[in-house]
Parts: sequence; structure tokens; C-alpha cells
Amino acid sequence: VPIKVQESICLQDLETYFTKQWLPGTSQPDTFQLMDMWLDRKLAQISKKIEQTIYQGNTAYTNDTWLKQFHGLIQKVDAASDEIVVTATAAITTTNVRTIFEEAIFNSTTGLGAIPQIMQEDILILCGFDVFMLLQNKILTDNLYHFAPQGADINKWELTYPGTNYKVRAIPGLNSTNSVDTGALPAAVKQRIIVTYKGNLCVGFNAENDEKNFDVWYSKDNQQLRMTWRAHLGVGVKHTDLVVTYANS
Repeated sequence: VPIKVQESICLQDLETYFTKQWLPGTSQPDTFQLMDMWLDRKLAQISKKIEQTIYQGNTAYTNDTWLKQFHGLIQKVDAASDEIVVTATAAITTTNVRTIFEEAIFNSTTGLGAIPQIMQEDILILCGFDVFMLLQNKILTDNLYHFAPQGADINKWELTYPGTNYKVRAIPGLNSTNSVDTGALPAAVKQRIIVTYKGNLCVGFNAENDEKNFDVWYSKDNQQLRMTWRAHLGVGVKHTDLVVTYANS
């Protein structure tokens, strides 16, 4: 679907704030020294919302501008109804987090063991930072941290699950604390875990550099510095029956 972002800033409004020192010495400013910082922040926020929508988007949601743009990967998997479903609980806690992950990885009916044909592939075990931290804490308190491989980079928010060669990776797009415009993030996308192989998840653009295309200009008519970004975005799951997923009950 096409997505467009347009924002503007009136540089004259900055004259009454500390930012005046970064304006040119003129009464008709058409640029300012912090423009790169302003644009970097705008693009960072766009990127954050894109990632959230890639996973948590659903066109039925009405409380967030981004999430309603297109169906995300969670909706695609849930709607297919042929995925492998891990036993649901009320919520993931430090008490049950290992039980849930180990069912998702080892179980021959409700876990990765049910689809052995993909075990030799580049397996992804994805969750939000909040779930990842619960898992880290449980592994630590259960004295399993000695399974961590040498040279593991914890700054990447990933760990090799003890006793396996599969990596659990935390990504912001699956955080249960992701913001929405109004109300709360829907419960259906909170504390989700997705297990599949890397090539099974797709993100599509019209062009490879779509997400990097934006334009900035000074509008004399409006006396504003303006920015616009537009791209086509969509996601797909090639084989939903080769996905293991967990959702709270």
C-alpha cells in the first residue's frame, strides 16, 4: 500500500527558543544548522513505526495511524490458521518463559519439532525486548548462562538458546510497549513469539530504495521548511504452515 508522510517546521517560530542560535542571521530564515538533526530524527521515527507495522499492523485497528495501513506479519500468520501454535498462557512471566520457548523449539506437535524440514535452515526465533529480558533473567537465575557461546554480542539483543544452535533475537517491532496514537496496543500483538526460517518472511517495496527516498525544500509561499516521504509497503509469509507462533490466551 502507498504510505506518505509530510511534515513542516516554521523557522521563524524558532526565534523565541534557544534554537535561535542555529538560525542564519536574517529575518527571513530558509534553513537552519540543525536541519540534518531534525531530518535524522524524523526518519528514525518513520523507521520505528515501519518496523512496528511490519509485525503488528492490522487494517482493522483504528487507534493508530501507522498500524492500520497494512496487515503485518502477525495478522498474516493468525489469519492463515494453519500455523503451529504453542500452548497459550495468560501471560509470559519469569516462571513460564523457558517452558514456552522450549515448547516452541523442541515440541514435535506444537513446536519446531513438528516441521523438521526447516530445521537445517537459518532459523529465526523472534520476540520483543520485554519477552527477551524475561528469558535472560530466567536463564540467569536457573544458572544456564554458562551455555552462552564465546564471543556472543549481547549488544545485538540475541542469544543462543541453551542446548541448541538456534538464536533468539529481540526486535523492537514486537515490543509489547510499542506506542499507539490513542488507547493501548492491542492485546493480540503483545508478548508474541515467532519461529520460522529467514526466507519465509518478506517485506515488499516498489523499489529497493523506496524507504530512503524523501525530499526537503523551503516553501516561500508558506515560509516553512517542508519534508515529504512516500513509499509502497507490504509484507507476506510464503508458507504460514512453516511458522511456529505463541500468543497469550
